[in-house]
Amino acid sequence: MKYIFNFLFLFAAICLCAENKTFQLLSSRSGMPIVSLRVLSHDPCVNTARADFIELIRHATIAAEYNYTRGARVLNLGIAGNGTSQLADQAMLRNELTREKLGDEGFLLDYADKKNYILCAFTGKGVLNGIYKIFEKSLGIAAPRPAAGLNFPDRYLASKAIPLPYSEKPAFGVRGYSFSCQNSSKPETSAFQWMARNLLNITSVSLDSYADIGYSLAPYGFLHLVGGHAFGFWIPAREYAKTHPEYFSLVDGKRDSRSRGSQLALGDQAVIDVLVRKMLAYIKANPDVRTIPFGYNDSGKGGFGWGNDPLSVKLDSPKDKIDLPGFPVSHSTRYIKAANRIIREVNKVYPDMTMHVWAYHWEMMPAPDCEVDPHLIVEFAPLYKCCIHALNDPNCPRNSMLDRFVREWAAKTKNIIFRDYFLGSTDAYPIMPLEILRRDLNYFKSLGFLGAKPETIADYPDGANTAGIPYAPSLEDPDFYRYFGDSNALLMFAFARLTWNPEEKIDDIITLYCNSYYGKKAAPAMIKYHTAWQKRFFDGGHSGVSSPQKIKLGPFQYSGSYCFGWNWAMTIHHFSRRFFDTEDPVKVGPLAMPLLEILYEAMGAARSTMDKEVVSRVYADFRQFERILLCSGYEIRHDRKLRNKPEFSKRPGERSLR
Repeated sequence: MKYIFNFLFLFAAICLCAENKTFQLLSSRSGMPIVSLRVLSHDPCVNTARADFIELIRHATIAAEYNYTRGARVLNLGIAGNGTSQLADQAMLRNELTREKLGDEGFLLDYADKKNYILCAFTGKGVLNGIYKIFEKSLGIAAPRPAAGLNFPDRYLASKAIPLPYSEKPAFGVRGYSFSCQNSSKPETSAFQWMARNLLNITSVSLDSYADIGYSLAPYGFLHLVGGHAFGFWIPAREYAKTHPEYFSLVDGKRDSRSRGSQLALGDQAVIDVLVRKMLAYIKANPDVRTIPFGYNDSGKGGFGWGNDPLSVKLDSPKDKIDLPGFPVSHSTRYIKAANRIIREVNKVYPDMTMHVWAYHWEMMPAPDCEVDPHLIVEFAPLYKCCIHALNDPNCPRNSMLDRFVREWAAKTKNIIFRDYFLGSTDAYPIMPLEILRRDLNYFKSLGFLGAKPETIADYPDGANTAGIPYAPSLEDPDFYRYFGDSNALLMFAFARLTWNPEEKIDDIITLYCNSYYGKKAAPAMIKYHTAWQKRFFDGGHSGVSSPQKIKLGPFQYSGSYCFGWNWAMTIHHFSRRFFDTEDPVKVGPLAMPLLEILYEAMGAARSTMDKEVVSRVYADFRQFERILLCSGYEIRHDRKLRNKPEFSKRPGERSLR
């Protein structure tokens, strides 16, 4: 009898252990949460993790009044290695995880005992990342786009069990966006919330707006990358042009002090001294800053405004000539030599401070003929990159050239952030297929890049344009920001996913987005639509890859006619031609019809939900596709009799939407 009792006891213990070695968010019987929360390490990001856990429960489950203090099991939130959580330290030790192995933003979810789980990391940001991954793994949802917030179409009654231990860490240390297209110093918090919920960690703000925006960054664990065209900030013309004209570049025999039309005379030691003094003062006044910008001015005459000041010319190298017909001389050697001198002086006072420099525009693309100080962070910003071919695609003449420059920089330093423009469309259309994005990010990983930070526009009604100043002529359209978000939301979502894990499958990303954004009923059709849309875009964008057509050479042009990029002929009409791979309206119809049929199927599913928000979201995709068709001379007939059967009304000569 004793042996039977011992056996039963052991069996029960084994069963209990087996049950507890998985994490379960919701009860399989009631659909209610079965975990409570306990904060072990008080940190801004951990506090955000607790708050967002509660919000996610209330928005995604039937527990609208979720009480985080009650539950059969406790989810403990703790930071390891700083003396605030013994439970976190024990979990890391048990799983043989060190800060070196897990990184600053990786996390661990593990079983502690029959009543406790532990979610831990070596930073508060890691704990925050873990919260969002728990919800993704448990419910199969993620925050789809900023404008949607946590307005999920469905309430989930069941959750998947997460096998323990469970840990992840990001592929890149730098993952984020630069909201450079905005005309407001205070972007809405929703943009930062969405970025944090999708495990991004960086946003750029200008030097003069940092003081306004810095308060909102700490709760989300963002890195403080202050950026922008900074020469005019450090040495403004209004302060120095009259008293020290020699501080500014010599262009066509004249000192040019225009803030956006010239550069600084970097060979002048007095200029270096002023820059160092101004930077040290800025750091002292903003102690949270961890990096400072040294971005040069944008555009100008005479080779981007660098000029031929004798002292600056001495910094140049004979190797600075770009060996491509019609291209200007590179000034990267001059620029980086000056940056090296500045950061070394700054590091004497602030040893850990880094400085961001740019490889922006053609004449700065080649790597310098000098060393690159390890405290310099290079933002490689190929304004003219082709976005429908991978950067290392040998069949794309434009990207082949850029790839050569990228490899030159990678041989000098691994501190490189790729600052792309595939989300900078001024006509509200995506210009990069998801597969190309995936290939590029995997390539950047293989080169050892720090990460990526494309330029974009915040996805909410005014895009942070509270000043009412159009960024580009097309932004005068009051619907621009809505169009931009509707068109680029999936691309923005995919970028966040792929910077965390560039190996993630595109199909899985589309599925996660659609389930989160359209809901269970409309998602199947929208998954089919976005998958077919991506295939059409990818296939259309790759016509003629094997046989380059005429290649144009010039100061800022080097491309095959089949390429596609941000700022050359980027209009909705150009996009339409690229998407359908034809300018013949007669051929567009057969290519468009399969996509339209799926959209009508999705609209029917959306209407069946009786949810106006779901209908609105699906209709937004319908409206965007309609705009593409209008550029090819087709108008969709809006007729009640045709609600579930698309039909075209051909209108040859319709070439404009405005």
